[in-house]
Amino acid sequence: QYYRSLYNVEQVEILRGPNALLFGRGGTGGVVNRVSKKGVLGETFGSFAIGSNTFGAYDFTADYNVSINENRSLRIMMHRDYLDNHRNYYEGDRAGFNPTLKVKLDDSTVLDVSYEYADHERFIDRGIPTANGEPVEALADIVFGYPEVNTTTLTADILRASLTRDFSDTSKLIFTATKSEFEKMYQNLYAAGYDATAGEVALDGYLDPTSRDNLIFSLNFVNEFETGSATHTLLVGAELVDTDNANHRYNTYFTNAGAAPLANDTSGIYSGNSQLTKYDRETFLISDIRAGVFNRDEAGAAVTLDFTSSLSSRTTTEYEVTSIFIQDQIDFSDSLKILIGGRYDDYEISVTDIKASNTVYTKTEDLFSPRAGIIFKPQENTSVYL
Repeated sequence: QYYRSLYNVEQVEILRGPNALLFGRGGTGGVVNRVSKKGVLGETFGSFAIGSNTFGAYDFTADYNVSINENRSLRIMMHRDYLDNHRNYYEGDRAGFNPTLKVKLDDSTVLDVSYEYADHERFIDRGIPTANGEPVEALADIVFGYPEVNTTTLTADILRASLTRDFSDTSKLIFTATKSEFEKMYQNLYAAGYDATAGEVALDGYLDPTSRDNLIFSLNFVNEFETGSATHTLLVGAELVDTDNANHRYNTYFTNAGAAPLANDTSGIYSGNSQLTKYDRETFLISDIRAGVFNRDEAGAAVTLDFTSSLSSRTTTEYEVTSIFIQDQIDFSDSLKILIGGRYDDYEISVTDIKASNTVYTKTEDLFSPRAGIIFKPQENTSVYL
């Protein structure tokens, strides 16, 4: 989970409603589909853009397509963003580089190969405390975190290859392979309790590093044919997904001996004036936080923060899913269409809890997702779907 930059996006498609037939477990409530730019044969063109705002943020993007010969083209896209806004401490930068090669193997076969690199870092701002379920507007200008702690980083390497084979004007085969590697770190402090009378706030947080490797193969065959006055667009496909994930979760660990709990704190963590345990929050004066002071508690005692002494969880996950699907779109006329099809998923997920003596939890399941729909178009720019 990270912010996708748009420098290499041709278009964005919003697919409303369930789309499990085409996208499996990721399409239960709708899909945002990013269509990436590809090389263009026989053309040489380029563009760049520079932008800035009044807070000091600025960005640069470049896109250049060169025709190597009549059967090959290379397109290189890149961007660099420097982030800033109206909040204290907020800053960050993002970089992306995406070369893509298009090769026409013969009159009916085209290969697209793409490599994308992403490197992101930015400040994490978790917002302000609430009282009675609403944000405390008097604290709107305070950031309850600081740059040395509240930060997230990401590096990603994504390799894609797509082979398209046209058998005729009405049938084609598309094979796609994707290999991706991600390294992400998310670390933060946030306001976990608020005492307006004492002018104090409790801070809690966590460190969450994650690495993930994905390998995805998909095969789609599309064929258009006619039966009587109806036109059929038949889609038959298969998909194989293999994911390996490793995650750690560390709680905040304040070394200071804690003071009394906040008056309105109901977490059950505190016990009178006892020492803070390694899972505890720490209480600070709001005036200190406003001044950017995070090394002393509400009583003035020195506080240090450690994110590596309190390991909450450590897991590795292996996920495999094999899917096959079929869908037929039947056009009876320009105004009436019917969709019918189904998807079969066979998946296995295995989670190893390393902290709990390498305990392994495994679940295997197979699912069938049917789909049927009617599309009625009373006029060209209106569709009714059931």
